[in-house]
Amino acid sequence: MPSRFLRYAALAVLVLSLVGVAGPASAQTCPLDKHCFYVPPLMPNPTNYTGTGWDMVLASPLGTISGTYTFGDGSPVAFSVTQGAPQRVTLSATQGVVSNYAVIEKRGVFITADRPDLSVVQRFVVGPWNSSATIKEASSSLGTRFRLGGYVLDATNTGNTGHDAVSLYAPFGATVVVDPPGDSTSFWGDGLTGNVQTLTLGVGETVLLRTLNSGGCGVDISGALVTSDLPISVITGGRGWATSCSAYSSGGCGDDGVDHIIPESGVGTDYAIDAYPGTAAHRVTVVATVDGTEVRVNGALVATLAAGALHRFSESELAYIQASAPVYVYQDAGMSGCEAGLSIIPPLAFSAASTLGIDVHVNGSGLASVFVPTSYADTVKLDGVAPSGVTTAALPGHPELSRVRFSVAGGNHRVSADGDFQLGLVTAASGTGLFAYYNPFRVPGCGDGTVDANEACDDGNVEPGDGCSPQCRLEIGETGCEGDADCVAAAFCQDGTCVARCFTTADCADGDPCTADLCDDVTGACSNTALPVGSDCDGGVCDPGGSCVACYFVGDPGVPDPGCNVEVLYCDERDGALGCHGCVDSAGAGAVDAGCDADRPVCDEASDSCGVCLVDADCADDDPCTHDTCQAGACEHVGVAAGSACEDDAGGVCDAS
Repeated sequence: MPSRFLRYAALAVLVLSLVGVAGPASAQTCPLDKHCFYVPPLMPNPTNYTGTGWDMVLASPLGTISGTYTFGDGSPVAFSVTQGAPQRVTLSATQGVVSNYAVIEKRGVFITADRPDLSVVQRFVVGPWNSSATIKEASSSLGTRFRLGGYVLDATNTGNTGHDAVSLYAPFGATVVVDPPGDSTSFWGDGLTGNVQTLTLGVGETVLLRTLNSGGCGVDISGALVTSDLPISVITGGRGWATSCSAYSSGGCGDDGVDHIIPESGVGTDYAIDAYPGTAAHRVTVVATVDGTEVRVNGALVATLAAGALHRFSESELAYIQASAPVYVYQDAGMSGCEAGLSIIPPLAFSAASTLGIDVHVNGSGLASVFVPTSYADTVKLDGVAPSGVTTAALPGHPELSRVRFSVAGGNHRVSADGDFQLGLVTAASGTGLFAYYNPFRVPGCGDGTVDANEACDDGNVEPGDGCSPQCRLEIGETGCEGDADCVAAAFCQDGTCVARCFTTADCADGDPCTADLCDDVTGACSNTALPVGSDCDGGVCDPGGSCVACYFVGDPGVPDPGCNVEVLYCDERDGALGCHGCVDSAGAGAVDAGCDADRPVCDEASDSCGVCLVDADCADDDPCTHDTCQAGACEHVGVAAGSACEDDAGGVCDAS
């Protein structure tokens, strides 16, 4: 019989070849070779409107981008988009949209793509209600600390409760705290009590909270602080009707306004603001992130703010906002009246990219404002040619930057330039408005080749995959980190190297059923500890070598082998597979086989029973004149005929006795 050591070693190799040495990652964790977008769900229909009209637009700025999108716990759906041909994906009351407010469920959309410059926009485009959110790539958008912006058109109209809102998506699970501004305990709607809300979300879970409508006016969420123990994705904004609730509102119209925002680590100090046609609803909200922040508009000091405090103003002309510390800037804007949308404005930061193109789908018709370095303002194109009716203006006090403005018709369009730029776009259909910023979100200073105080690296570009991320954080596998903040969101710093961090135990699966896999959700480190010998594993047991086998042999006739029971005690390989049997031929001639005793010491595997012999040689009685055989585990000794040759080959013959 072959060596059991060799037999089990061969089995272990077979098991590893079948399961692989690394287990699958969590369904919400971005694969290392992909770029991911985590899309929080949108608001449901207003109570006085029952139609549906949500969609998600996927677009490529150059060439073809392929990937998958997954609704909640559903199966991934493949997509492929090519420059000039955006794909519209229908969202619904069950896919990408919450079922109701203050309900924890899995309604987010998880997108993987083979390039980071995929454009993702989710929209509510039906009847009198419009909103849009431009979704940022995970390396920009995932974070643990955010300041919210609200939507000031939040009064009550017939059947529609005005409110501000925040949509949260926890791809890895998280404990999230939403701390509104002020001390009011009457802040939240939908039966929520208390001011601060602490939410425990499982992997992939989402929730949408809205503020209370009080006295016909929605409570303003602007400046609220969202913190989380693990990275999350956040949309902020609201829905409402314009009345005297806000100094920046005028009666007679209303809309939605939401946008996907970035964590505090991605905001900056310098911003460009344009004045769009919907002046009745136009306002800009600056939210401070630290105490003592000075805010200047076109060079004039307009406010000194505490963390979470606001400076809000209307602007009828171009404006340059500069702050002494990083701030959030939100803007409500539209095409006409107060039919406005809400966008988070990106800080002024332009990469050294030689060209940039952005594909959009316009609902109705619209107006584009492109902010661009003046040196290549004349290279801005619409669908490959210079746009008609273009106007160009320098930013106040900053002639090195220009705004290029032109009209766009409905349908698919491409805006491009011979360098990096920011694109703000307002559109309208049936009198309603959408406002969105379609741009790669840049971190100020990143990509200029100088490592600033808030950067872990700066290689002179904002290209991913070269060791230094577009947010100037060290990528996975890079050395030189001093803490987790130096690494991209999907990594932590371990002994000076950015290591892929785990978010759930599933991220740590190593494919070995004989290890206990565990994710430390504080450090992000995986551990894979060997299970005790004999532990259950995938229908078998763990043997001393750490392999999961049906059973294994210990060689003690009085002790059942691991994986076997009191009926079939002993492990053996028969017909190419391990299994439990009543006895095992384990020791050879002269010794007792496992499961047998001294009276019947030999295991007959054919009958799986013990006997006194296994082969004829076991029955040799040293009498050359008997024929010794083993029959069904018992010895038979039959005398040979007189005159026959002796069986000892000594040359004699047997006599008649």
